[in-house]
Amino acid sequence: MGSAPQAVMDDLAMGSFGSGMEPSGGSYAATLYDAGSYFAFDPSTLQFGAISVPLKISPANGPIGAKFTLWWSTRTAPAGHWFDVSVKLPGSSKWVYLVRGAKTNHIAYRPKLPGSYAFRARLRSGGGTVYWSPEESITVN
Repeated sequence: MGSAPQAVMDDLAMGSFGSGMEPSGGSYAATLYDAGSYFAFDPSTLQFGAISVPLKISPANGPIGAKFTLWWSTRTAPAGHWFDVSVKLPGSSKWVYLVRGAKTNHIAYRPKLPGSYAFRARLRSGGGTVYWSPEESITVN
Protein backbone atom coordinates (compact mmCIF):
# COMPACT_ATOMS: atom_id res chain seq x y z
CA MET A 1 0.00 0.00 0.00
CA GLY A 2 1.12 3.58 -0.61
CA SER A 3 1.09 6.35 1.98
CA ALA A 4 -2.60 7.18 1.51
CA PRO A 5 -5.43 5.17 3.11
CA GLN A 6 -6.82 2.45 0.84
CA ALA A 7 -9.80 0.09 0.73
CA VAL A 8 -10.75 -3.16 -0.95
CA MET A 9 -14.30 -4.18 -1.78
CA ASP A 10 -16.30 -6.69 -3.78
CA ASP A 11 -16.74 -5.17 -7.24
CA LEU A 12 -20.16 -6.82 -7.63
CA ALA A 13 -21.71 -5.26 -4.51
CA MET A 14 -22.73 -8.76 -3.36
CA GLY A 15 -21.51 -8.00 0.16
CA SER A 16 -18.88 -10.75 0.05
CA PHE A 17 -16.19 -8.48 1.50
CA GLY A 18 -15.28 -4.87 2.06
CA SER A 19 -12.54 -3.43 4.24
CA GLY A 20 -13.56 0.18 4.60
CA MET A 21 -10.65 2.62 4.53
CA GLU A 22 -7.43 1.17 5.96
CA PRO A 23 -4.38 3.22 6.93
CA SER A 24 -1.19 2.90 4.94
CA GLY A 25 0.46 -0.42 5.83
CA GLY A 26 -2.80 -1.76 7.26
CA SER A 27 -4.23 -5.18 6.52
CA TYR A 28 -7.63 -6.74 6.02
CA ALA A 29 -8.84 -10.35 6.13
CA ALA A 30 -12.14 -11.78 4.93
CA THR A 31 -13.62 -15.27 4.88
CA LEU A 32 -15.11 -16.33 1.54
CA TYR A 33 -17.56 -19.18 2.09
CA ASP A 34 -18.62 -19.85 -1.49
CA ALA A 35 -16.91 -21.15 -4.63
CA GLY A 36 -16.50 -18.46 -7.25
CA SER A 37 -14.14 -15.87 -8.67
CA TYR A 38 -14.26 -12.61 -6.77
CA PHE A 39 -12.87 -9.43 -8.23
CA ALA A 40 -11.69 -6.87 -5.73
CA PHE A 41 -11.58 -3.15 -6.37
CA ASP A 42 -9.66 -0.44 -4.50
CA PRO A 43 -11.61 2.79 -5.00
CA SER A 44 -8.71 4.96 -3.86
CA THR A 45 -6.18 3.62 -6.42
CA LEU A 46 -8.65 2.28 -9.04
CA GLN A 47 -6.78 -1.04 -9.02
CA PHE A 48 -8.42 -4.44 -9.47
CA GLY A 49 -7.43 -7.88 -8.22
CA ALA A 50 -8.93 -11.37 -8.20
CA ILE A 51 -9.54 -14.07 -5.61
CA SER A 52 -10.57 -17.55 -6.77
CA VAL A 53 -12.30 -20.10 -4.54
CA PRO A 54 -12.65 -23.59 -6.11
CA LEU A 55 -15.24 -26.28 -5.45
CA LYS A 56 -14.15 -29.29 -3.45
CA ILE A 57 -14.81 -32.69 -5.02
CA SER A 58 -14.21 -36.03 -3.34
CA PRO A 59 -12.94 -38.44 -4.53
CA ALA A 60 -10.91 -37.15 -7.50
CA ASN A 61 -11.44 -40.34 -9.52
CA GLY A 62 -13.46 -43.55 -9.47
CA PRO A 63 -15.50 -46.04 -11.47
CA ILE A 64 -18.79 -45.44 -13.29
CA GLY A 65 -21.59 -45.15 -10.75
CA ALA A 66 -19.29 -44.15 -7.89
CA LYS A 67 -20.54 -41.39 -5.61
CA PHE A 68 -18.66 -38.10 -5.99
CA THR A 69 -19.50 -35.36 -3.50
CA LEU A 70 -19.33 -31.79 -4.80
CA TRP A 71 -19.07 -29.02 -2.17
CA TRP A 72 -19.48 -25.43 -3.41
CA SER A 73 -19.83 -23.71 -0.04
CA THR A 74 -19.26 -24.16 3.67
CA ARG A 75 -22.79 -22.88 4.35
CA THR A 76 -26.30 -22.97 2.95
CA ALA A 77 -27.16 -20.03 0.71
CA PRO A 78 -27.88 -16.81 2.59
CA ALA A 79 -31.37 -15.31 2.35
CA GLY A 80 -31.98 -13.95 -1.15
CA HIS A 81 -29.05 -15.93 -2.66
CA TRP A 82 -28.75 -19.20 -4.61
CA PHE A 83 -26.00 -21.45 -5.94
CA ASP A 84 -25.50 -22.55 -9.53
CA VAL A 85 -23.24 -25.46 -10.52
CA SER A 86 -22.44 -26.43 -14.09
CA VAL A 87 -20.75 -29.47 -15.61
CA LYS A 88 -18.85 -30.14 -18.81
CA LEU A 89 -19.45 -33.78 -19.71
CA PRO A 90 -16.78 -36.04 -21.26
CA GLY A 91 -16.13 -35.14 -24.90
CA SER A 92 -18.16 -31.91 -24.72
CA SER A 93 -16.96 -28.31 -24.89
CA LYS A 94 -20.24 -26.91 -23.55
CA TRP A 95 -21.21 -26.16 -19.95
CA VAL A 96 -24.68 -27.28 -18.81
CA TYR A 97 -26.38 -26.61 -15.49
CA LEU A 98 -26.14 -29.47 -13.04
CA VAL A 99 -27.76 -27.41 -10.26
CA ARG A 100 -29.51 -24.07 -10.68
CA GLY A 101 -30.89 -22.04 -7.80
CA ALA A 102 -29.80 -24.40 -5.00
CA LYS A 103 -29.97 -23.39 -1.36
CA THR A 104 -27.90 -26.40 -0.22
CA ASN A 105 -24.09 -26.43 -0.29
CA HIS A 106 -23.34 -29.84 -1.81
CA ILE A 107 -24.68 -32.81 -3.78
CA ALA A 108 -23.78 -36.42 -4.47
CA TYR A 109 -23.11 -36.99 -8.18
CA ARG A 110 -22.96 -40.41 -9.84
CA PRO A 111 -21.50 -40.28 -13.38
CA LYS A 112 -22.89 -42.67 -15.98
CA LEU A 113 -20.07 -42.47 -18.55
CA PRO A 114 -16.29 -42.84 -18.39
CA GLY A 115 -14.09 -39.81 -19.00
CA SER A 116 -13.20 -36.45 -17.54
CA TYR A 117 -15.92 -34.26 -16.01
CA ALA A 118 -15.32 -30.57 -15.22
CA PHE A 119 -17.36 -28.58 -12.70
CA ARG A 120 -17.67 -24.93 -11.69
CA ALA A 121 -19.92 -23.01 -9.28
CA ARG A 122 -21.07 -19.52 -8.34
CA LEU A 123 -23.28 -17.62 -5.92
CA ARG A 124 -26.16 -15.60 -7.31
CA SER A 125 -28.69 -13.13 -5.92
CA GLY A 126 -31.41 -10.91 -7.33
CA GLY A 127 -28.85 -8.09 -7.47
CA GLY A 128 -25.79 -9.78 -8.92
CA THR A 129 -23.79 -12.90 -9.63
CA VAL A 130 -20.32 -13.94 -8.52
CA TYR A 131 -18.16 -15.02 -11.46
CA TRP A 132 -17.73 -18.78 -12.03
CA SER A 133 -15.17 -20.55 -9.87
CA PRO A 134 -12.09 -22.14 -11.39
CA GLU A 135 -12.99 -25.51 -12.88
CA GLU A 136 -12.31 -28.68 -10.94
CA SER A 137 -12.29 -32.10 -12.59
CA ILE A 138 -12.89 -35.74 -11.82
CA THR A 139 -11.87 -38.80 -13.84
CA VAL A 140 -14.30 -41.69 -14.23
CA ASN A 141 -13.02 -45.06 -15.53
